[in-house]
Amino acid sequence: MSETITVRVRFFASFREQFGLSDETLSVANNTTIRQLFKLLLPDAEIPDRILVARNQEYSDLGQVISDGDEIAYFPPVTGG
Repeated sequence: MSETITVRVRFFASFREQFGLSDETLSVANNTTIRQLFKLLLPDAEIPDRILVARNQEYSDLGQVISDGDEIAYFPPVTGG
């Protein structure tokens, strides 16, 4: 098994402008979580409360371990009522 995996990362809505990222492909260590991936890309940014994340177009949580070839999407928290 490889020590690194390749994933596609997408940022949507206000995250694109806030972080200056939209669509990235990168190699990361095997067993990386969605939370760790966010911090690798944006080490100085705080992970927003109620952030929405998807792994391969299915909602997921920050603790989910990613796999080779996954697409991870980050969506800003939904506001309103």
